[in-house]
Amino acid sequence: VAYSGTGSTNAITGLGFKPDLVWIKRRNSTTPHQLYDSNRGVTKVIYSNTTDAEATESGGVTAFGTDGFTLGTAGGVNNGSGTYVAWYWKANGGTTATNTSGTTNSTVQANQAAGFSIVEYAGSLTSSGVVTIGHGLSAAPEWIMIKNRDTDRNWACFHKDFNDSGNHALRLNTSTTGDTSDYWNNTQPSSTVITLGGETELNKSTDDLVAYCWHSVDGYSKFDNYEGNGSTDGAFIYTGFRPKMVFLKQVDGAAEWTVFDDTVGTTRNPKSQYLEWDLDDAISTTSNDKIDFYSNGFKLTGGGGGRTNQDGRTYVYGAWAEIPFRYNNAV
Repeated sequence: VAYSGTGSTNAITGLGFKPDLVWIKRRNSTTPHQLYDSNRGVTKVIYSNTTDAEATESGGVTAFGTDGFTLGTAGGVNNGSGTYVAWYWKANGGTTATNTSGTTNSTVQANQAAGFSIVEYAGSLTSSGVVTIGHGLSAAPEWIMIKNRDTDRNWACFHKDFNDSGNHALRLNTSTTGDTSDYWNNTQPSSTVITLGGETELNKSTDDLVAYCWHSVDGYSKFDNYEGNGSTDGAFIYTGFRPKMVFLKQVDGAAEWTVFDDTVGTTRNPKSQYLEWDLDDAISTTSNDKIDFYSNGFKLTGGGGGRTNQDGRTYVYGAWAEIPFRYNNAV
């Protein structure tokens, strides 16, 4: 949803459901990406483009309503001259449960139909480096973002198509290619648990962490990969639905986390305006990294830009539907 700031209490409504994860970025100024969720509670913010620990932002998201969310006066979410975009997902209306599927208990709220869950857990690094936590979904997560809440640490992100060794992790707050240290203990997520290795970014003892987990759902979401060809007639990426939002990340070279959606830009096609999850920049416009949204996927049309279609490079992506064919109130 796109909205304008007011500088005073601002209720964003019309979402159609109670959101449980709200991700906000100011579009016309340099400000951090701000993430709030109903597990951690209102005013508790983490930033996708920094290593910062969780902070309290009294003027941030102050309420999760039945049809939207309410904002305070913080400039990052509601400056009187600001224009913003918010991405939001539905989990379980803020109702959590203890999950005992792993070796370490977790606190979970899940939307199994939409393949999305929010997971809180305490780091419990052991000498063997093997810890499992339950994620609450009915299938193995394909896209996971984990952030240490208590300590300044990189984000640790899992994507199913960047984990051949069982240990690859991407860092949401940087443009780097990722790391192959002991993130996942050479173990893919299962239908019940995520396995954590010895990296303190996702398993530091005595610290609290949060994980956002997704898997593909036919007609609603998809997480996959493609190869760039450097052409303005680039690959068509089939998703099975018209995307509302797409993120892209090159994994074998340094490139920004790039997100396109139907609210960020000024034209429906081509999508030449984007935001970057690892930067606090305002909207950027490009001729080399354009994509088009179609009824059943998206096409790379900008040529050889490194964010979307550099020749010979591999990209991972995630996409969510404009009008979900199966679940019409999941995003």
